[in-house]
Amino acid sequence: MKAPTGAIRFNEAKKLLDYGFSNYGYKKLGNRGDTVKTVLVEKGVENSTELLFENEAGVLIKKGQEKSISQEINVPDRISAPITPGQVVGEVVFKLENQELAKINIIAKKEIKKVGFFNNSSFMFEKWFNLMR
Repeated sequence: MKAPTGAIRFNEAKKLLDYGFSNYGYKKLGNRGDTVKTVLVEKGVENSTELLFENEAGVLIKKGQEKSISQEINVPDRISAPITPGQVVGEVVFKLENQELAKINIIAKKEIKKVGFFNNSSFMFEKWFNLMR
């Protein structure tokens, strides 16, 4: 920074930026709203729901290391109703050689109510009515 002239400072800054752009790149790990997995729902009016990324994530990484990134999805195979939209049900951890790069929460896509007497009886009535047609 204490170069004698502006031209020398500019050249040094240019070298630094050229090094950064030629050796590093941005790797997008996930977009907000991308479907991660579909899981079964126990005791719900629906049998399954999609799980989504809560936010987007990316990382600045040395070129050539993109293929070494691994992801670990921590989500149960089954979740119990009731479920609210946006409820956090797990997380995805992105790692590079056992070093954590990013973590994204996994959320439920939609609301699923718990099966109760009213829900169950209306379901049975609807099935019976459809059989009568």
